[in-house]
Amino acid sequence: MALGHDHHWRAGYYGSRFAVKGWLVDDKQREIDGLRAELAEVRARLAAVEASDAAERRHFEEALETSERSYREIFNAAMTGICVHEIPSGRVLDANQAILDMFGCSRDEVFQMAFWRRVSAGAPHTPAEAIRVIRKAASEGQQVVQWPVRRKNGERFWVEVVVKRAVIGGVARVLVLMNDITDRRRAEEALKVSEQNYREIFNASMNSIAIVDVDTGRFLDVNQAMLDMHGVSRDEALRLTIRDISIDQSPATEQRTIELLHKAVNEGPQKFEWHCKRGDGQTFWVEVAVQRVVLDGVPRALALATDITDRKRARQRLLEEQDILRNLLESQERERRLIAYEIHDGVAQQLAAAAMYCSAFERLRDTDPEEATKLHEAGAMMLQEALAETRRLIGGLRPAVLDESGLVAAVENLVSDVGAREGIEVEFLHDVRFERLNPISENSLFRIVQESLTNAARHSGTRKIRVRLVQEVDRLTLEIQDWGSGFDPADVSQERFGLKGIRERAGVLGGRATIESSPGAGTRIRVELPLGETKGRPV
Repeated sequence: MALGHDHHWRAGYYGSRFAVKGWLVDDKQREIDGLRAELAEVRARLAAVEASDAAERRHFEEALETSERSYREIFNAAMTGICVHEIPSGRVLDANQAILDMFGCSRDEVFQMAFWRRVSAGAPHTPAEAIRVIRKAASEGQQVVQWPVRRKNGERFWVEVVVKRAVIGGVARVLVLMNDITDRRRAEEALKVSEQNYREIFNASMNSIAIVDVDTGRFLDVNQAMLDMHGVSRDEALRLTIRDISIDQSPATEQRTIELLHKAVNEGPQKFEWHCKRGDGQTFWVEVAVQRVVLDGVPRALALATDITDRKRARQRLLEEQDILRNLLESQERERRLIAYEIHDGVAQQLAAAAMYCSAFERLRDTDPEEATKLHEAGAMMLQEALAETRRLIGGLRPAVLDESGLVAAVENLVSDVGAREGIEVEFLHDVRFERLNPISENSLFRIVQESLTNAARHSGTRKIRVRLVQEVDRLTLEIQDWGSGFDPADVSQERFGLKGIRERAGVLGGRATIESSPGAGTRIRVELPLGETKGRPV
């Protein structure tokens, strides 16, 4: 029994173990199958990924090929010449068609290390300098230069070169971009020559030339003549406006000048006279011609000015001389009328009376000798008086002593007569070296002394008059002074003949007369005449 029981126990024990083991084997198998399935799925996924990567790789390769093709097309289609250079050797790695056309070289010739030596136009633009610029661009940044170079056939031309660092395919390179600027350089040189010629003509002009902004009145450009005319530097002139140099007086006021500048730009050339001032404040007159010019697309006023100060003075002087001559003619006419009145009232009456006495004498000579004798004597007396009056009139017009002995003797005689006639002291001082003046000068100076003495004796109440005649190096000075009542010259009418006549006679001789007087302080008349030679005599 015991043995049978043990057998049973053993059979049950081993049967259970095999059952467990079988379960374990089945479970492991399932695990292996699961792993195999997962591995198959992973392999499938890997296959899908590999297929996808291959597709993407083909896509990227195609895109890269397209990009490379597009780059190459753009690279070769560019109008700008482009070279890719190796760093630091400077060797050409690539070049576009524009470079080949520009230099007339093949691609192989460009790739040769001797390329820069072949195209160099000589010092200082040498191949070594080209390599230096390439290296400088690689280390410091973009460089821009203009160089003369040569084509393969030896023709020289100019290029503008931009050299810059670039990363191509993950490698640092240098790009050299070239443009043919030969035509531009020629145009710039021509413009430079034209500008130089313009500037030389601009500054060589005798007329003042200025370019003006019509809106602000500011000077944009001026030539040397304008600087000299206004006495300013160029920098000072370019800070000036019309207002700064204008004398705001009619007819060319500041506002009127601006209006004329606008009119010249908008309607056509204008011409006018303008009163302006220099840098030191001195005023002068210019004649201005203005016309429109367009500079940098903007309308401006081109003003040419000529200094006409001397011309205006000469014109004014001419007008004054014409006025003097007209007044002298009127004066002469008045003197003729006065002489006519004096002859009519004096000499003519005396001669008429003498004629009547002579006629009566003839009638009574035989019948009444005694009465006839009285008439004869009366007639003779009238003739003597007429002769004396005639001499007085002649002496008043031009004393005989003036013709015979000259100005000094004539004034001495006049001073003596006036002193004796008026009962006053008249002193004559003279220091001259000439013997005679020309007749016009002598007569004018004599008349000035005569008029001055007459005025002083009649109107001033003075008891003393002094006449001084002094010859200096280049002028003759005549001075008549009294110590009478005096007057205010500002209150004397310009039409008063005596003083006006003195001024006019001095003006005719090229001199001037000044009259100084004040109430209670007497009067001094000073005449200055230039000395010259006329027919061997001082003027």
